[in-house]
Amino acid sequence: MGALRRVYCYIENRVAKNQRMESSQSRNRRSYPLRTTELVGETPMKTKEDWRNLVGFLLLCIVFVGVSGESQPAIRAQLQPSLLQIAIRTDSPQYKVGSPILIMIKETNRSSSVLLFNHLSAVIDYDLVVTSSAGVMESASVGNRSGYPATAPIRQNGLHPGTTVTSPGSSGDYTPLYGWGINITSPGDYTVQAISRETKRRSNVARFRVLP
Repeated sequence: MGALRRVYCYIENRVAKNQRMESSQSRNRRSYPLRTTELVGETPMKTKEDWRNLVGFLLLCIVFVGVSGESQPAIRAQLQPSLLQIAIRTDSPQYKVGSPILIMIKETNRSSSVLLFNHLSAVIDYDLVVTSSAGVMESASVGNRSGYPATAPIRQNGLHPGTTVTSPGSSGDYTPLYGWGINITSPGDYTVQAISRETKRRSNVARFRVLP
C-alpha cells in the first residue's frame, strides 16, 4: 500500500504541475498575442480529465500486480500435515447391537494457502481405530474394504484457506463403520479416531455407545 500511495502522490503532483503550466501558458498568450500563432503546431498539454484517467489506469495495474505478488503457492498437506484439520463424528451418540454405525470425516484448511491432499473417499483416504474396554480394533487393509477402488493417477484436491469439505462417503456424507472392515457385536462404550493414510495426521476422538 505504501508503493501505491507514493505513485498516486507522484501523479497528483504531475497533474498540479501541468495545471500550473497551462495557467502560465494562458497568461503568456494574453500578454503576447503573436506567440499564440507559434503554438498552434505544438502538442497540446493533457487535460485534468486525461490525467485522472491515467491515474486510475495505473492504480488498477499496480493493484493487480500487488495481488498477484501476494498470492501464496499451493502447499502439499503431506509436507505440512498440521495445516489440514481432520474431524470425525458419528450420526448418533448411541446404537443397538447390529445397527449400522455411520461415520463422517471432514477436512479443514487452517493455512493461508491452497492445500493439496488426496480426496477420493473416506474409506480409501483414512484408517480407523476403534477402542473399547475389550481392546482395540483397526480397519482392514484397503483391498479388503468396501467402497470405491482407488484408480491411478490420483488427482489431489485443492482446498482454499479456511474452507471445509466432507470426505466422500459411500452413502452421501456418511460411511458405515463396517466399510472399514470393523464390526461391533458387543454392547459397550466405544471411541473412534481417523488417521489420514497420506499425512498420518489424526482426527479428534468421537465417542458412542452400543446398547444390547
